[in-house]
Amino acid sequence: MPQHLERALLLFQQSRHKEADKEFGMAVAEDPNSAFPRAFMAMNLAELERYTEASREVAQALRLEPDSAFAHYANAYVLIDRNRFNEAEAAARQAVAIDPDDEDHWGILGAALIGQKRWKDALESAERGLAIDPEDGRCLNIRSMCLAKLGRAGEAIGSADAALHLAPESSNSHAVKGWALLEQSKPKEALEHFIEALRLDSSNEYAREGMVLALKAKNIFYRQLLRYFLWMGRLSDKWGFAVIIGLFLINRLLRGIAKSSPEIAPYVEPLIALYIVFVLTTWFADPMFNLFLRIHPRLRHALSDEKKRASDWFGVFVAVAAAGGAVYLIGGHYYGLIVAMVFGFLLFPLVGTLNCERGYPRKAMLGVTLVLGALGAGLLVSPVLNLKEFMGVQEALWPLFMIGCVASSWIGVFLMTRTPKH
Repeated sequence: MPQHLERALLLFQQSRHKEADKEFGMAVAEDPNSAFPRAFMAMNLAELERYTEASREVAQALRLEPDSAFAHYANAYVLIDRNRFNEAEAAARQAVAIDPDDEDHWGILGAALIGQKRWKDALESAERGLAIDPEDGRCLNIRSMCLAKLGRAGEAIGSADAALHLAPESSNSHAVKGWALLEQSKPKEALEHFIEALRLDSSNEYAREGMVLALKAKNIFYRQLLRYFLWMGRLSDKWGFAVIIGLFLINRLLRGIAKSSPEIAPYVEPLIALYIVFVLTTWFADPMFNLFLRIHPRLRHALSDEKKRASDWFGVFVAVAAAGGAVYLIGGHYYGLIVAMVFGFLLFPLVGTLNCERGYPRKAMLGVTLVLGALGAGLLVSPVLNLKEFMGVQEALWPLFMIGCVASSWIGVFLMTRTPKH
């Protein structure tokens, strides 16, 4: 094997992708008509999030050797990193068709299917890979992830233990076991594996996300909410949105019954109130608990930089709303109530914006938030400037602003199900 290619492969395995990039470049220059170094270079470029270059290199590898199973494997690898899971599945199936006796090809197919939340199909793919090599770490981890999502947490932990037995220093295997333990409502044990995963690889965001959830799940109230969040996470985006719509329609039906049949209203109204509490809790629980972690002197380091910035924004809006409410309640100043209501209602679109993935979902939700923020600014400024001609308009703006803020959560729910492609 050429020296530059050998060094590049070693650096790639060590996750030293910037250094590997230089070596892959020299390996390709030494042998420009070989698909293998180009395909591996594409995978390394995907790790560096240089997706345009990665796609170009893997396309060139496929032109050089269209029947290369590894080139199709690398194409699937790059497409998964770009969140193009349907295309990744097609590329992985090409690799499997060319060489069905390679467990890596079944593993990459399983990863593409996990991206589509097709847990049963991904499990089948992982088990096909394990039939070839029962000790393949990736297939064991995929099997564990799928079993957990299918409600078979005990088997999932067994599969994760098998992967850890083979590779006790695998950050991903520790993270996978941590998530399986979370599915069993064992946050304390899960936290140990997430911490170990991050010790082995501090850049493992899958483990960091799990660790934050495990820390929050120490609270018994949040632990119950986490059961719901994990259950929703098992559903496809379509079915998850259908559950939310279904609950909303049931609430509307109950409201109609209470209005048309006053004698039944006392029995129905508690259910309506319970629904409202449930909606508010599921919408605000995550950012509120993240804020608690953010201000904790030791636990705040568990949050990613992005989560810290989100908590800062949420904390500012909560603090201003609380301060306005205090000014109104203690001092009797009506303007304090206006401040509290404007910043309080703006929390709805703000949370939606912060929870959307980067890319077009967050940009679209940010646009909604800015429009509502402009309405809120008008409601804040007009009393200060004493714009009498605007006072009449305020009466129309308040309901528009409040309804718009609450309704924006529906837009947020939809955009949160969207995964931007890179």
